[in-house]
Amino acid sequence: MIADGTVLRLHEFLSDEFQARHEEQAGAKLHLLHNTTDETVERIGVTDEKTHDSTLFKTGSWLQGRLVLFDRA
Repeated sequence: MIADGTVLRLHEFLSDEFQARHEEQAGAKLHLLHNTTDETVERIGVTDEKTHDSTLFKTGSWLQGRLVLFDRA
């Protein structure tokens, strides 16, 4: 399993809905959970840039016996 959150820079007119980490900017974050064994996308979500990755990554019994890789960059 690979979990990743990628920031997409948006036009500043969207800053009310997609708050960025810097003023006068807008940013969306694409959250993805990829199953590399099955080559499938398990979960996908879009939030504003300020939303932490952990809010969309729910742990549970489905993690048992799996290796999970996180991108911290």
